[in-house]
Order: sequence, then structure tokens, then C-alpha cells
Amino acid sequence: MDQDRFLFRAGREGYTYPELLQIRSGAAAQILMPSEQAKRRTRIVSTFIALAYVFVVGPLIGLLAAFSGFPIVAPIVAVVGFFVGLIGILVWWDRMSLPLLAENPRSIRDIELLGVQSFGTFQEIRARAQGEELRIAVSGSRGRLEEATRKAGFVFPSA
Repeated sequence: MDQDRFLFRAGREGYTYPELLQIRSGAAAQILMPSEQAKRRTRIVSTFIALAYVFVVGPLIGLLAAFSGFPIVAPIVAVVGFFVGLIGILVWWDRMSLPLLAENPRSIRDIELLGVQSFGTFQEIRARAQGEELRIAVSGSRGRLEEATRKAGFVFPSA
């Protein structure tokens, strides 16, 4: 991700994050609604990543467990390691797919950041768009959001 553009999963409804918060240097923060084509591409790539992991890494882990000198412990460690790795790679891809989702968005809405309340793993941003006050849930830590707003030249709004 380039240093003048920061993307976060965001949403205004419950705990779903169907939109993206985009913060650019010297520009207004924006809410992007990904296009159907971008969503489809992301799902296809996610499926290929998961299948490649299952059918390439899975057998390799199984072989390593089978030929290790620990007949009881190795299979348990292999199974746990396989699932931890699968979840890890899917979480990694979820974050790396944000630029793909931001390509040719269906809609763009400029927002003015007013305040942030932290809830640990997600942040609730108070913002204003076209005179209307919005509450936007953003997936990610407060530190990461604060770093993005600082690098983009925004004064981080206090709670």
C-alpha cells in the first residue's frame, strides 16, 4: 500500500464492513462502496488462495508430520499449525485485498472526521457528510488509524 493512501474496512450498519474508509494525503477522507466486479474478483482470489493452501501446504505439513520422529505429538501439532496458518493467510489476504476492492468504486462519499471512540479491535468514527452526521465502524486498531491520519496530514480527532 502506498504511503499517501490508507484503506480500512468500514461500515455504517452493525458489525459488517461492506465499505472502505480511504484517507489520502492532502485530500478529504472518503467512504468508498466497492463495485460488484471488485467484490467478485476478491472472492475468486480468496478462493484460489484457500484452495492452494489446502492442496499444497496441507499435504506438505502431513508429510512432515508423518516422517518426523514424534508419532503422537507431530500430527496434533501439524493439524493445529495447518488451521492457524489457514486462518492467518486468510486474514492477511483480507487486508491485502483492500486496494483491489477500492478500484473503480460504485460510489464515493467525502466525509469530515469529527471524533473517534475506540472499542479495541474496531473504532467508531463520528463524521459529517453533506451536512449529515454519520457513525462509521472501522476495523482495525486505534494506533493504526491514528498513524494513517497523521501520515495523511490530518489532525487526529479526539473522542
